[in-house]
Parts: sequence; C-alpha cells; structure tokens
Amino acid sequence: MRNSAIVLPANTTFVDDCAADRRTAMGAFFTERFPEEIGGLPALLKEILNYKGIRPVEDGQYEPATTVLLPDRFAKPERVVVTASTTRIAKAGITSTPYIICRCVEEILKITADERVDTLYMPILGSGHGGVERGMALMFLLLSILHFSKFHHYIHKVHIVVHPKDVDALNDSKEFRQILAL
Repeated sequence: MRNSAIVLPANTTFVDDCAADRRTAMGAFFTERFPEEIGGLPALLKEILNYKGIRPVEDGQYEPATTVLLPDRFAKPERVVVTASTTRIAKAGITSTPYIICRCVEEILKITADERVDTLYMPILGSGHGGVERGMALMFLLLSILHFSKFHHYIHKVHIVVHPKDVDALNDSKEFRQILAL
C-alpha cells in the first residue's frame, strides 16, 4: 500500500543501536524485515538528515521530533517514517515528554502530507525507553493526532500498535481508563 506508512521511534542521536535491539520498535522492525540494512542505517539516516538540511543542534543530537521518511527501498509494502521521540542525555539516559510526543505527531503528519499517506501504523511514542507512563503517552498521542489531523485532513486511519506485554499495563493505567470513559 503506497498510501500507508509505519512510524518508528528513534532518539535524537539517530545513530545508536536501536535498529539492532529487538526490544525496540525500530529494532524489531529492522531485524525482521531488513536485517542486512541494520549496519548501514546510522549512515543512511545521517545522509537523509544532511540532504534535508537538518543539522545536529549540539553534541551530535538533533532536535526532538526530527522526523524523516526513509527511501522507497524500505517501502515493503508501507513507507517508513523515523521520528526522534526520545532524547539521549549524558548521565540522564533516554527520556521523553508529552511535549515531544505531540511534536512528533505534528512532524509525522507534516512529512507524510506531500506523500499522500492516508494511513499510519505507530507505536505509543515515548512510552518505551522514553519512560512516559504508557497510559499518559497514549493519551497525548491520541490528543495530538486528533488535534493535528484537523490541519492534515488527508489522514483517514491511524493504527496504534501495542506490544502484547504492554496491554496489562495499559489496562491498569488511570489515563487509559479515562480515555475509555470518554
């Protein structure tokens, strides 16, 4: 489907081991579909960022919510979007915030507009290594999709992909129960 895209979270360095780590959304995706591309992925991401004129802001880090579309060779069958949904800070580790989640959604919708993408598949951004409680992250993800899709009205469907091990944590989440009550 050329009009759909898979969203993969990354951190603001774009050059770490996430693509090879099966415990991450990006790692699970690349080890399953493109294992031969994993070694070259950091260089490819840097090349795409440079081509688009996106430069690191400090210490090799890009702005949170920096978002890129991977080349067509990865579109099997969906396009692939990579978004910096977490920051990597020395002595603080990998973190995210509701603000970063919302900015990622805005950037994802902007970058897919020219491509006429109408269907997205994405995990709950910021809730894995980013540390935002899953229910809270889901709430901000849904609210930002609702808000920004008003400006980018070509989006018809957004599928939130939840890892099976996260279902119980979501069911126990106060924020998720509040979302269901709406």
